[in-house]
Amino acid sequence: MIPERAACAAAWGSFFAAQAANVAVTLCYNPERAGGTSSVAYRFSKDGECLPLPPSGLSGGQRTNRLPTTHHVSLMQVHRDVDWLHRKMDRKLFGTRFNELPAEKRSSFVGYVEKPNSNVHVHIAWTMPDSRVDEFTEIVTNAWLARTPFGSIRVKLIHDGGWGRYATKEQWGAALEGDAALFVASRPARS
Repeated sequence: MIPERAACAAAWGSFFAAQAANVAVTLCYNPERAGGTSSVAYRFSKDGECLPLPPSGLSGGQRTNRLPTTHHVSLMQVHRDVDWLHRKMDRKLFGTRFNELPAEKRSSFVGYVEKPNSNVHVHIAWTMPDSRVDEFTEIVTNAWLARTPFGSIRVKLIHDGGWGRYATKEQWGAALEGDAALFVASRPARS
C-alpha cells in the first residue's frame, strides 16, 4: 500500500464520519436480490430492455443463473442522477424556491461511488434540518425508483461516525491499487 494513499483513504473516512449527516442513503442501479448470484438474473440491452439470462445448468435444485444482474452506468450518468435526486428532494422538502434558501436551511450531501465498472452504487451521507428527516426518508425511495426502475435504495438514519467508514471502505482498495477515488457532493447554495 502506498503510504500517501493510505493516509488519503483514512482522511476521507474521517471526513465522512465528521459530517453532520443525519441520513445514510445507498443508491443502486441494479436490483437487490436476497438470493445474490444464485437468483434469476437479467441483462439490459442497449435500448434499455430487460432480458432474462438463460439458466446456468448447475446440477441440483433449481436451474438458476450464476451472474448477478448488472448494467453499465457511466460516471456522468451517476452524477446527473444524484444531482437530479438532490434537486427533487429539496423541491419537495422546501418548495419550488428551495434554491433561494441559505445553505444551512437546505439539504446537502457527500458520497462515494463504488464499483464503477461492475455493480455501480453510491453511498451518500445526507445532511438536512432535523425537522425534515422523516419526510425525506418517506419520499426518497419512490423518487429514486421512478428515476431508476430496475434499481434499489437503502435509507438509514445515521447515529454515529461508523457509517462514514463503511461508505468509504472501497477507498482502501483504491489506495492499494492506485485507483482514483470517485466522490460526489452537493453543489453549494447560491448566495
